[in-house]
Amino acid sequence: MDHSSNQLLPLETLRAFDAAARTGSFSAAAER
Repeated sequence: MDHSSNQLLPLETLRAFDAAARTGSFSAAAER
């Protein structure tokens, strides 16, 4: 993955991805 592209993502997307990584499930993160 190109780290430079990460800066182009909206903060909300990054936070959502972080929540999914913490819970280990995107569906679980979406319910929050």
